[in-house]
Amino acid sequence: MEEVVRVIEDFSPVSVSVGLAQYWVMRALERGSVLVVGQGSDEAYGGYQRFADAYREGGEEAAAWEVRRSIIHSYRVNFEREWRLSLHLGVEILYPLISPGMVYYVGRLPLAARVRGPDDALRKHIVRLAASAMGVPREIAGARKRSMQYSTGAMKALRDVARAHGLKPHQYLYKKYMDLFAGQGGGPGLG
Repeated sequence: MEEVVRVIEDFSPVSVSVGLAQYWVMRALERGSVLVVGQGSDEAYGGYQRFADAYREGGEEAAAWEVRRSIIHSYRVNFEREWRLSLHLGVEILYPLISPGMVYYVGRLPLAARVRGPDDALRKHIVRLAASAMGVPREIAGARKRSMQYSTGAMKALRDVARAHGLKPHQYLYKKYMDLFAGQGGGPGLG
């Protein structure tokens, strides 16, 4: 976990736990491997609950705006962390679902291809339709979204380690971060 904090230069429990899950995958690969990931699908294809919430609060236009905003902020929220880990571990990452051509194509489709309304608990309908068309079993293509940090056990691992030190996850990670970067003016972005 310390290595993930050092490489991604972040102490947010969500960022570190997602990074930890990604680290486990990348570490299992040989250096020079190419990893094709589904990152960006929640942003571009309407996977987050906040899109349905925006739909409920401000209608279709608000939900569409929230999807666009999410795509624009993907780099800061997700990709920088992944790129840092991949460079550190010598793994190349490909993002086919959020490539410019795919984002352009999906962006021209009606919002209902992604989010069908304020009560849409499933979302990402176009991805599910494509998966079904490729023969993915219905129970997988239609499964509810599960966040990486929870489905992999990374958040549980973080909580367990923090608890073993008598701390909450955010306290443990902040302490770890400061221990790693204290000699550098308080850490990247804090000095």
